[in-house]
Amino acid sequence: MPAKPAPIKKSAKKAAPKEEKPAEPVPEAAPAEAAPIEAPAEAAVAETAPAAEAPAPEAAPAEAAPVEEPPKAPTATPAAVSTSAPQNLSVDDVNETSVTLKWRSPENIGSGLDGYTVEYCKEGSSEWVLANKELITSNRFVISGLTAGDLLNIRVVAVNAGGRSEPVALAQPVTVREIMDRPKIRLPRALRSRCVKHVGEQINLVIPFIGKPKPVISWTKDGQPLDTKKVNIRNSDKDSILFIRKSEREDSGSYEMTMKVDSFEDKADLIIQIVDLPGPPASVKLVDSWGFNAALEWTAPKDNGNTEITGYTIQKADKKTEVSNSLLAH
Repeated sequence: MPAKPAPIKKSAKKAAPKEEKPAEPVPEAAPAEAAPIEAPAEAAVAETAPAAEAPAPEAAPAEAAPVEEPPKAPTATPAAVSTSAPQNLSVDDVNETSVTLKWRSPENIGSGLDGYTVEYCKEGSSEWVLANKELITSNRFVISGLTAGDLLNIRVVAVNAGGRSEPVALAQPVTVREIMDRPKIRLPRALRSRCVKHVGEQINLVIPFIGKPKPVISWTKDGQPLDTKKVNIRNSDKDSILFIRKSEREDSGSYEMTMKVDSFEDKADLIIQIVDLPGPPASVKLVDSWGFNAALEWTAPKDNGNTEITGYTIQKADKKTEVSNSLLAH
């Protein structure tokens, strides 16, 4: 029996604490545990596990930074996109002091459209002048305050958050002057034969015309200048109005309207006829009578009322009552 103590290896128990020395940095674990030495080894393993997982939360903020960057890219993109150039710039009208332009919107709007700027430059100069102080949204603009005879290059630019577009310019310079349209009187159909009015009626005839620049208009009656005390003439850029407040038979006649634009002219004639009641027939004679019948003759009245006699009315009256009765009327 004394030989049994030899195989007992107590040194193995002493070796276990030597292998646990790496877990000794946790000072509070040893006094709290009265259990065997193997228990602290399990606690050390439990504590080392969260220590190994601790770096994981630190990696999350590193990935969060690039997540915030994508929203910045869309806000910068529209500001960098301007529109394409406006289209089909043309001159709509020109006179001695202004030029009227029109154009179409850009084909590609880009980041939107805030408006347009209109610029002009005198021929031979390199300085472009801004015609509108503020952006305009209309596709039509009048450059005013110009000097007759100037030769202008004109362009239009579209503007948005991305800046100015490429300009669209007129193919040829524009001369500031009145565009000439040959004069043409458009006499209304109702006045192409004659205008018939009764004595005392008002006359108000509107005669439209075309012609540029503003034509010079004159009126005559039977080849003579009008009596401005009786006849009023009002002229505009589009028509001429002949006005007589209270017509008289003397206002009848042939009126001629003449309009001139430079060396060109046009004329129109209209006849005004003021009619009145005719005078009495002249030289009434009793030619024959038989029974209750009588034959009469007469001549036309000296005054026909300024119109054709269309018929006569024959009346008889009893001498006692002097009441007239119509026998025949035309």
